[in-house]
Amino acid sequence: MLEFEVASVKPAAPGVRKGSMRGGPGSGDPGQFTIVSYPLQRLILFAHSLRDDQLKAPEWMQSEMYDIVAKVPPGATAGQARIMLADLLRARFQMTFHHETVDRTVYDLSVAPGGPKMKVSVSIRPEQVGALLPRRTCSVGRMVFRNSPRTTS
Repeated sequence: MLEFEVASVKPAAPGVRKGSMRGGPGSGDPGQFTIVSYPLQRLILFAHSLRDDQLKAPEWMQSEMYDIVAKVPPGATAGQARIMLADLLRARFQMTFHHETVDRTVYDLSVAPGGPKMKVSVSIRPEQVGALLPRRTCSVGRMVFRNSPRTTS
């Protein structure tokens, strides 16, 4: 069984609400995996590659923040690091898990009698795309993305 060489799990400092994950396999620092101020629920979702709707957890798991620093064994992959994180959380928090099947309402898309009613799209030149889309700007960190027409030289 692959495991972190050494790992520290402790409650995050009070008042620190911005979580971050850095390092680990595939990063600039593959030997150390550092998680700062992350809720336990998010750590479980990340470690098990789950979506929000796939985990039922107590409310406190959304608000209690933790810091984790772990030394990753040489040659470990990102997938193995997730498994090691899952094992670490299971051991440190004495967690047990169970799987259950849940019935949900879903849409079943099918072709109507008589076949599809869609028409073949008219070809659009790249320079026309910007004119068809609304102009929007949003910023994320230091990067700014703009939806605007492109000009070709």
